[in-house]
Amino acid sequence: MAIKSYELPKVDILNGGGGTNFLVNKGTETAQLPASLLPQILTADKLLMPDGVTSIDRRLQQIGSGNLIDNADFSINQRGVTSWTSGYGLDRYRCGGLTAHAIDQGVRLVSSSTTYSNVFQIIDRSVKDDDVVTLSALTKGNNGFRLVIGRAHDSSIKAVDIPASDDWELTSVTATLSNLSKLIAKIDHPAAVAGDEIIIHRWKLEPGPFQTLAHMEGNTWVLNDPPPNYALELLKCQRYFYAANAIGNSIAYFGQGTTNNTNTLVEIEVQIPNMRSYPAVSYRGSFYLESENGEKLPVTGISVFRSGVVSPILLGVKTSGTLTKGKLYRLLANDDSLCVLCINSNGCIDIDANL
Repeated sequence: MAIKSYELPKVDILNGGGGTNFLVNKGTETAQLPASLLPQILTADKLLMPDGVTSIDRRLQQIGSGNLIDNADFSINQRGVTSWTSGYGLDRYRCGGLTAHAIDQGVRLVSSSTTYSNVFQIIDRSVKDDDVVTLSALTKGNNGFRLVIGRAHDSSIKAVDIPASDDWELTSVTATLSNLSKLIAKIDHPAAVAGDEIIIHRWKLEPGPFQTLAHMEGNTWVLNDPPPNYALELLKCQRYFYAANAIGNSIAYFGQGTTNNTNTLVEIEVQIPNMRSYPAVSYRGSFYLESENGEKLPVTGISVFRSGVVSPILLGVKTSGTLTKGKLYRLLANDDSLCVLCINSNGCIDIDANL
C-alpha cells in the first residue's frame, strides 16, 4: 500500500503596511492572507519535523508525559508474591475474582467462573471532574477483558474491549472525568467464564486526550518512556505499604526496646518511610524476643503501640514468656537469614497504609 505525504503549502512572510501578511503558494494558486490565520493553516498535524516525514503533532504524542499509575511495569513486589487471588499482591494492585500471576513480562491474569473479576489501582493523584485522561495498555492474549477508566467502588466512566491477539497490541481509552470519588485504572473481565487469560506488559494513565505509552516502528511497538527508576517506584509504593526488613549481617534483627509501664509488652521502635496515613501492622512467620543475657521468649503478637505517618513508629510486641521490667529486648525472626523485601516469608512485618 502506497502512502502519500501531505503536501505542505509554501509560506513567504511579507512585512509592511502596518502588519505582517504571508503568501501561500500551493500548486498554481497564490493567496495573500493575514498572519492571524497562520496557526489555522499550519497546524501541528501538518508541520513536519526535520526528518520531513513525522508531523510535529505525532512527535508530541511520542514524547511521554507523566504516568499517574505507580509500579506501571509491575516490578515492585514487596510481598514477594508469585500469584494472588484477592486483595493486594504486587505493590499498589488489588484483584478480585481472578488469579494474577507475577511474571517476567509483567502480570498474567486468569479469569475464574465468578460473574465479575478485575485487577485495578486506585489513583492517589490530583485529578478532578472535567479533567480529560487517557488509559493505555500493551497486552497479549485476551478473551473478554476490557480496559476501564472508572470510579473506585463505583461504576465505570468509560471502558473499551481489548482485542484478542497472540502478539502485543496497544489499546487505549480516553474519558472526561465526572462524578468522581476516587479514580481507578482497571482491567476487568465481566463474563462468568473461567480460564480466559491476558498478559499486561505495561500500562499508563495520563492527562490529555491521547496516549504516549508506545508508538509503532515497522511491526514493533516501542515504549516511549525509559525504563522506570526502580528506587523511585519503590519509594512511591512505600507510601502505601512497607515491608520492614531485618537489619544486621547474620541475624534477622528488627529492632530493640524495653517493656512498657505495665510490663505487658516490649516497645520496639521501627524506622519507616513517610506514609500516606497511619498504618496498620501485621506479621508473617515466627519471632522471638531476646534479652540482654540471651534469654529467648516466643512472640505471640505484634501490633502498633504508637503510630504516625512519619518515621519511626512504635510496635508493641507481646510474648508468652515472663518479661523483666527495664530489661532490654531485641526482636528477631526465628529464621536466621535476612528478610529482604519479604522474599523470605519466615519473618516479615508488614506496615500497611493502603487505600
